[in-house]
Amino acid sequence: MKRVLAFLISLSVFITCMSGLTASASDYDEQRRQYNSQSGIDCNYYGNKIVFIDSHKEKLILRNGLKGKAKKSKKSISSATVSVAYYKDYVFYIDEHTGYLKRYSTKNHKIKVIAKGDINSFLIACKRVVYFKFDPYGAKSNGLYECKLNGKGKRRITKKEPSQMYSYKGNLYYKEYDVAAVKRYNFKKKKSYKVLKNGALKTMQVFAMEGKMLYLLKFKGDYNSVYRLDVSSKKLKKIGDYGTGFGQFLVKDGVLYAYASDGIFDTYATIYRYERDIGKLMDFTGWYLPSYESKARHYGLNLGFYKDKIITDEYKNNYPTGRFFDVEKI
Repeated sequence: MKRVLAFLISLSVFITCMSGLTASASDYDEQRRQYNSQSGIDCNYYGNKIVFIDSHKEKLILRNGLKGKAKKSKKSISSATVSVAYYKDYVFYIDEHTGYLKRYSTKNHKIKVIAKGDINSFLIACKRVVYFKFDPYGAKSNGLYECKLNGKGKRRITKKEPSQMYSYKGNLYYKEYDVAAVKRYNFKKKKSYKVLKNGALKTMQVFAMEGKMLYLLKFKGDYNSVYRLDVSSKKLKKIGDYGTGFGQFLVKDGVLYAYASDGIFDTYATIYRYERDIGKLMDFTGWYLPSYESKARHYGLNLGFYKDKIITDEYKNNYPTGRFFDVEKI
């Protein structure tokens, strides 16, 4: 009896630990998809599928995996931004011609208008809800909005436009421009709360989130800084400084990555990795992107996620091709 009881206790502990690991992986996966939909990677993924909108040819391309055969939409689809959110069987995008938020079904290939207006900004999808931002240039309808996947229940969350936004444990974390506070919007209560109010936050913008860690950039002109906020303990910590020559940032496993180019299109870029022990951005030579002249393809200098990989995109003749290449396995 004691052996049986001991076995049951061990099994219970194992299941609890495994469920905790699964939840953590799920949180990371959703945040990484949300990162893709707000970055310059020009694609988003769900499960093992990658979606890409070729605005030059006005086609939506769906691939099984990075190198899978491309399935193109039969209808004309063009996106005004790189922001593409893929959730369940739906692809959400902002129509280039109207500025409307639209939904494309990968099952019946139908297109539905989700929200009208000059949206022309970033969007993410999570927990059966779509979050999107209206154009910040003088419109009375500026701010962050939510609606259901079918467009119903549209609700305005903020009156100012936020920077990037990420979900974590039933909340959407965001920061409005020129506001000295990080906030969270609770999915169930439909209310916003201040996570941290700090004068230093006014000039910061959110650029990534991994688990409970929210990452922000503070702009100072020629010399900028990276900060990390623990949304549970509400502790804000400066990670390090970097020069303005750096472009897109990405975080994986608590390590910060960034790229820096020579400023000339179709040439080269070097990827840098932030070393926590040293406290500055260090050259990570394993991520050297080859020049256009050395190969018949040009990498887009954008970083994103696909399942257990960090990926970059391919360009030809100044247009993205819809193909992506893995840079490193996570």
